[in-house]
Amino acid sequence: MKIGVIGAGQLGLRLINLLVASHDVAYFECDPVRSASAASLTSATPSSDLKELVAHADIVIVAVKPQAMLNLSEALRPYLRAHHLLVSVAAGYSTAQLRDLFLPAQSARLVPNLALTSGEAVMALEKDPSLSPESCANLEQLLAPGGQLFWVPSHKMEMIIALAGSGMGFVALMIEAMAEGGIAMGLNSEEALALSIQTFLGTATLLRSEKLHPAELRWQVASPAGTTIEGLRTLEAGAVRSSIIESLINSFERGKELGQ
Repeated sequence: MKIGVIGAGQLGLRLINLLVASHDVAYFECDPVRSASAASLTSATPSSDLKELVAHADIVIVAVKPQAMLNLSEALRPYLRAHHLLVSVAAGYSTAQLRDLFLPAQSARLVPNLALTSGEAVMALEKDPSLSPESCANLEQLLAPGGQLFWVPSHKMEMIIALAGSGMGFVALMIEAMAEGGIAMGLNSEEALALSIQTFLGTATLLRSEKLHPAELRWQVASPAGTTIEGLRTLEAGAVRSSIIESLINSFERGKELGQ
């Protein structure tokens, strides 16, 4: 497939590098510093302007900040045709809003997290009856190497952003805290961080492969009057569970505010 990506920031560049291995990918980045940086980090083809990019592409991926969407719509719309499929990762814009902005192209909303290039991303696509079966199949094929793809209704998209997008930051904080605990016990920083990352990875892999509920695994690890149950008591006393829940809810509410 011929893909054009607009925006080469953190997420845009990860999408470019995910897709360039199997597809003909071009990109356009208006910021000269970021464009120069992208040129050194990807083998995709840089485009000199939007007209050139869209002429090259069947699928156009928009990876710009939400506040840039209206100006981009005005600049991009004259070059779009009915055969184009436009995919936006901009927060706060539903598929219905994207259709209004980027007619006559078909539009789709994608919410991925940053784990794209590891092949373990969460990717949510908004269900919308305006998307043809062919477009849905093309999107599934295009994104399959990036991780797990979920088709979800519009009202759940902000929930996905909080849980799977912001959630990566919360998991990173937990790994960092475990590593610092390891350092406090006497491990060096490299040992502590490697062990913490592998513990999270092993836990997640085991839960998925054996289809375990997290509580089942906790009970398997926590022997009577042992070290794990003592640590779990400490976590409960510190309200860690409720803090994680509240952090997700607050992220979700903030996302709704930004989308208004």
